[in-house]
Amino acid sequence: MKTLTAALLCLLPLATHAATYDSGSDGSDGALVFAPYLGHVVFNPDDFDPALDADRDGVYHFTSITIGRDTYVRLGANMLGHRPVIWLSQGDIVIDGGLDLYGGSQYNSYGYYTDPGAGGFPGGAPGMLGAGPGASQDLDKPSAVHSIEYPNSTAKAYGNAFLVPALGGSGEAGNSNGRSIYQGGGAIILASNTKIFLDDGGIASTSDGGSGGAIRIIAPYIESDSGGIYVGDDLDRLGRIRLEYFTLTGRLWYSDAPGVTFHSTPGPAVIEPPIKIVSVDENPIPQKPGASGPEPDYTITTPGEVTVTVEAKGIPLGTPVKISVYNEALGNFYYMTDALSGTLAQSTASATFEVPPGKNIFLASADWRDE
Repeated sequence: MKTLTAALLCLLPLATHAATYDSGSDGSDGALVFAPYLGHVVFNPDDFDPALDADRDGVYHFTSITIGRDTYVRLGANMLGHRPVIWLSQGDIVIDGGLDLYGGSQYNSYGYYTDPGAGGFPGGAPGMLGAGPGASQDLDKPSAVHSIEYPNSTAKAYGNAFLVPALGGSGEAGNSNGRSIYQGGGAIILASNTKIFLDDGGIASTSDGGSGGAIRIIAPYIESDSGGIYVGDDLDRLGRIRLEYFTLTGRLWYSDAPGVTFHSTPGPAVIEPPIKIVSVDENPIPQKPGASGPEPDYTITTPGEVTVTVEAKGIPLGTPVKISVYNEALGNFYYMTDALSGTLAQSTASATFEVPPGKNIFLASADWRDE
């Protein structure tokens, strides 16, 4: 049996901070309102009239956000893709129900969803490893992690306290004995010019077997009336939480994990990652920071080798970049680029390899040691 460990943060009210904050929302998506008592609903930007996120960059610009009591809004990868959800608001964000970025299972006892949370990574088919930077490399030890090392697994911790980039949870490996396949929890960034209020509501990016996701909330004033933020099922596979604010009050329940950060100054919600894939065979890849739908960023029409180019900022020259490829049918592969060249402010590197047929998720990462 698995137990969710949580902590309670109790804070006395403080004087309202005089400083202001700009989430970056231009208000073009209007007010997002989900009425109370709707139960479980799926967020699909195309269900609105007009459709939300018209420029399809994956960043939503609301005037306000309200999730009513007993309404739980599903933010899943099948609908929104494998990038983080980024919701910006000019006014208050009030969550009395819930935001659901749960990493579902193939045999989901809840009967709801079998996909990763938006921004999360899928689990492996039977006999295949799961996807994501924290996925186990051993089918006999199928657990995946995000924020901390799991001693009984070959999985490794990943991500950082700043949640730049905001990475979702990794998927669990699928054992050859037909074990249930668990997906990773999702990743979300919520930012308000004014206030974020968890009025007995919550945000969950958990998983029963994959790793928890990432939740970052930013506002001048964050208040909770017994609301909760959860990013894992137990201490083995917890994700990351980051809260940025001038004033934090009320009673807030949250996953008791090393990956929890409180920062008393709100920062920019959309931060350019230090490394990104910019082209395939010299064809530019759209740079979409948030969840932009299930359609692929790029379609390779001719079988054979492709050249993938990455761009980096602030990473030492001479560092090679690892390009991980997660194929839905064949499992995991990785390739190394040549050494980064250019300047510390902007450098590039490339790798040439054959991409397996079918759906693939690419992830670029770099490791180096500071002198």
